[in-house]
Amino acid sequence: MREILSPQLRCLMGLSQLLGIVGFCFMGLGKNEVELQIGNQKKRRKGLIAHEIAETFITIPKDFFCPILLDLMRDPVIISTGQTYDRSSISRWMEEGHCTCPKTGQMLMNTRLVPNRALRNLIVQWCTAHGIPYDPPENTDSSVEAFAATMPSKAAIEANRATATLLINQLANGSQSAKTVAARGTRLLAKTGRENRAFIAEAGAIPYLCELLSSTNSVAQENSVTAILNLSIYDKNKSRIMDENGCLGSIIEVLRLGLTTEARENAAATLFSLSAVHDNKKRIADEEGAVEALAGLLRVGTPRGKKDAVTALFNLSTHTENCVRMIEAGAIAALVGALGNEGVAEEAAGALALIVRQPIGAKAVGGEEMAVAGLIGMMRCGTPRGKRKCCCCTA
Repeated sequence: MREILSPQLRCLMGLSQLLGIVGFCFMGLGKNEVELQIGNQKKRRKGLIAHEIAETFITIPKDFFCPILLDLMRDPVIISTGQTYDRSSISRWMEEGHCTCPKTGQMLMNTRLVPNRALRNLIVQWCTAHGIPYDPPENTDSSVEAFAATMPSKAAIEANRATATLLINQLANGSQSAKTVAARGTRLLAKTGRENRAFIAEAGAIPYLCELLSSTNSVAQENSVTAILNLSIYDKNKSRIMDENGCLGSIIEVLRLGLTTEARENAAATLFSLSAVHDNKKRIADEEGAVEALAGLLRVGTPRGKKDAVTALFNLSTHTENCVRMIEAGAIAALVGALGNEGVAEEAAGALALIVRQPIGAKAVGGEEMAVAGLIGMMRCGTPRGKRKCCCCTA
């Protein structure tokens, strides 16, 4: 408790500006009485404010609280300094004539309030996971949100960085339920924006996400593999994922034995993304069970799963040294079988066209009973591009 309060006490004694904040924060409250509101539930207790703050910080992440009122934020917004406050609190602060950031003391460049949607979603998820009532804001300024979406300001970027730091802290030190919520938050934050993907990985999220791949919680596993998929879209993160000890093997294990269909499909999509780098193609193919699992998904997966699998196999087939591995793992038979599936036939034919360039590959394709029939069918009914690939297979 002392560690949490001592910085505030030092500031209160040293900075007259922050004395005004204290008066603003606790206006209307007795010196030995504090009211903590979570959603519509209010708790009024007698005691030192220090005790109440410390108790709150123990149970609820401090990043979820407005620095002004020390209350759970319902509508977090970002101001020009990059700090996040609850809309109602910072609006009152500005209306009273203050032109500085309550937390940092910096002068405000403007009075624009940008919704911190990433943090708000995280608060909602955390409250849901812990059974805490949470009332969303009654009115959302859609025009402001639309403006924020099209104008990624420096403040918004800094807020996303702060959110990423919070998420990674929960991934590292949180309870199992907190880690699950944080994995989903990371997944959503990494879904858009090169900057988001870059600083999430730079801040150290990948090792913790890899640990969750082996979770027995299907939601945690699915969100972690999807977060890794989203991070892998940024090229520099591909090497970070590949170089993380055990991560590739864990992704393949999710592909083989994932607890949900979406987890397995997203594991295949992750391998496709990682295999865009030439040096990774051989490493992936050589990893035990990788090609076998992709071939299996191509045979029995959902339409989306088949698409993820065949595109990954196509990428692997572009590396000449993978031909033998593809044959041994049963990928040839799976690709030949896919020729009869309109949704994946073109990619399958493309992979086979690359494989038959090598004598051992041509022999393997020729040895498949359904190969000729499948290729003829493609040449009759396929797209012009598919027909050209079939011609390459039969040349």
